[in-house]
Amino acid sequence: MSKMKNMHGFKIKCLTKNKPPDSVLYMADNDWVSSGLGVNLLREIYQKMNFTPDIIFPQPDSPHNVDRFGYDISPNMNSLIIGALTIREVDLAFGVFSHLLYQSPTTEFSTSAAEECFTFAVPANAGRPPSIWSDFINEFRPMVWFLLGVTFVVNVFVWYLATKWQLSKDSRILSSHLGEDRRRILVSTTQSNGDTGNWCGNVVRTSGTRMLNALVTDATVPLKVYNMHRKNCVSNAQTLLACRSRNPRITSKDSSEDSKITLEQVIFFEIALTLGIPMLNKVGNRWLMRFLVIQYVFFCLITSQAYLGSLGSFMTYPDEKGQINTPEELYDRNLKLTGVLQSKRILERAFSKQEILKKLSKRYKFYSGYYDDLMLDIHHGRNTSTFATSRFLQFYINNNHILKNNPDSIYLFPKCTVTSYSSPFLFQKGSPFIDPINKILHRIIESGITKKWYESSTPRKMVSKRDPVHRLDLSQILGVFVILLMLLGISMVVFLLELVTHSYYKRNENNNL
Repeated sequence: MSKMKNMHGFKIKCLTKNKPPDSVLYMADNDWVSSGLGVNLLREIYQKMNFTPDIIFPQPDSPHNVDRFGYDISPNMNSLIIGALTIREVDLAFGVFSHLLYQSPTTEFSTSAAEECFTFAVPANAGRPPSIWSDFINEFRPMVWFLLGVTFVVNVFVWYLATKWQLSKDSRILSSHLGEDRRRILVSTTQSNGDTGNWCGNVVRTSGTRMLNALVTDATVPLKVYNMHRKNCVSNAQTLLACRSRNPRITSKDSSEDSKITLEQVIFFEIALTLGIPMLNKVGNRWLMRFLVIQYVFFCLITSQAYLGSLGSFMTYPDEKGQINTPEELYDRNLKLTGVLQSKRILERAFSKQEILKKLSKRYKFYSGYYDDLMLDIHHGRNTSTFATSRFLQFYINNNHILKNNPDSIYLFPKCTVTSYSSPFLFQKGSPFIDPINKILHRIIESGITKKWYESSTPRKMVSKRDPVHRLDLSQILGVFVILLMLLGISMVVFLLELVTHSYYKRNENNNL
């Protein structure tokens, strides 16, 4: 092991695997162009171990398979690299080697230095057009909308039952005070005016036995009966005044208003509170209802402000419209899926986790041209998509003069469809270079140098040159106009029905006359 620390400039055969932007090494204008994490790590390794790298390029199936960045699109590239290590034609291979693709019983990976994110590239706006209601309902998740609806319904019934319970309680209090005060007034009136009380009893008995005779013969009976009714009215007024004096909180006005409370009034009152619309309180002013209303007002204050804030952001800066974001949507849109053969093998080895990837791998077709041409096909919207690492796809977008001016024409999935660890070196099984190189890699990774190199070589998404100001479009508020027209249509139908019923009842009244 100590002999491997200093190899005194001994020449080591190193097979390169070009894959921009992680490992780029090619000849341009009689000079070597090198960049990427794999090339930088090789430079650190041979300086630490003091050996001379002898760079060897894999022999492609055809010279036309290598593009301008040195990337070889040959379908059997991984088998060529594994075969060269197995028969010891080379000592090691450097670049970027995905664990899903280069796993072999005759080779061994070095320490993993990065994680690859495989995703899809599709034409922009190739998905289904969004619903006109999306800007109004995407503020909350479906479960939140469900809980808000349950809260509204529960509050309606709780308020209605609380109102009816309070009404029945007030009615019992009112009737008990009414009966007690009436008895007291009648007793006091009878004791002070005994003749009047006896006369009233005689009139009642007489009117029951000799009603017709009294009305015919006695001309003073109607006047006496009128006086009796007048005294009863005075007695009722005195009773009501006594009831109010005993319990001033309960009045005849409250009783009449509470008796008219309906479920529709409760529903409309809660809708007004939810929307923040001023409305006359018709559900009662009792302390129970006050506390119920206060807690619901506080609840509406939080939820309404959250909804309005999110709605404002959707209106001023709308979400991506009509984009494909999942493999299921890609499969439903029936886009042609193509690319290098290695990407198809990644799909085939990863579909055990996602069944949809198995269906997409059957649709995958090998692309025999350069990736520049493939990205241009996607740019022109030719019903084409591809699958590769997001860094790889963004690199070709940024380095194409046509795509650089139109970066929004190709859409990359924001989430990783498949993730896989990758290593910068690949060895033959049991190679003496594994341990010393892994020790150096551990030190470099722990120091954070690999993270800096990885981030510096990550291609950034190009910013569009068009006006970044988003003007309010009719499609964003189309749902409001649809609701308005629907309600206007319903109002017209109700108005016509009222005219028909009014004319019908008026005709019946004329016929009856």
